[in-house]
Amino acid sequence: MPLWYYEELLPNLQFGVWHITEDVDELISLLFLNKEEFEILESFQSEKRRKQWLSYRVLIRTMVQADFIYRIYYDEQGRPFLTNPPRNISISHSGDFSAVLICSDLKLAHGLDIQHICCGIERVLPRVMTDEELRAWREFEDIVHAYYYWSAKEAVFKIEGRKLTSLQQVSILPFMPGQKETTARTKEGTYRVYFRNFHPIVSAMAIKDSEY
Repeated sequence: MPLWYYEELLPNLQFGVWHITEDVDELISLLFLNKEEFEILESFQSEKRRKQWLSYRVLIRTMVQADFIYRIYYDEQGRPFLTNPPRNISISHSGDFSAVLICSDLKLAHGLDIQHICCGIERVLPRVMTDEELRAWREFEDIVHAYYYWSAKEAVFKIEGRKLTSLQQVSILPFMPGQKETTARTKEGTYRVYFRNFHPIVSAMAIKDSEY
C-alpha cells in the first residue's frame, strides 16, 4: 500500500505511516537490499517481523525520495540514522503498521513510537507509569489516554538511547484525554510530545526542548 499518512510536523521534520498490506516479496521488490541486509532479513523467524523490517525501509525511501541507495546505521546509543543523505530518523512498528520520523536537521533530537490499540493495557500500566501518572490517568480511565502515556514514554526513551534503563524514568506531565500534546521530563532534559490518533493505532512524537 502507498504511504498511508504523511505530515510535516515541524520544518525539516517529516512523519509518515505505512499500512502493511504487501507480502515479503512485494516489499523486497521496492528496495535495493545488499547481502548483509538480506542476511538480517533471513534471521527473522516471523514473516510479520520481516514485513515490518522491510516496510519501514520502503517508507523511508518513499519519504526521502532519493535516487541513490541509502543504508540505515546506528550510533553508540543504538539510535538509527542515514548517511546518504544525512538524516536523523526514528522508527516504530506495531501490528500491520510501521512509522518513521525523519529530520534533515542533525541537531534535532527526536523519538517516535506507535502502538496498536488492543485490550489488556491496564495490566501493563503499573510497570511503565509512576504512581502519580496512574492517579492522573484513573481520573478518566480512557484507553487511548493510557496508550498516549505509554507511547510518549517510548518516544522519549528512544531519544536518549541507552542513557535510560526504564520507562518509569520518563515522567509525563498530566494531560487531558484528546489533548494533542504534553511535556515529558527525564534526568537528561525536557521534551515536547505530540500525539496523533489513527484508529487502530496511536502515535507519540517527542522532541527535546533544548533542540528547537
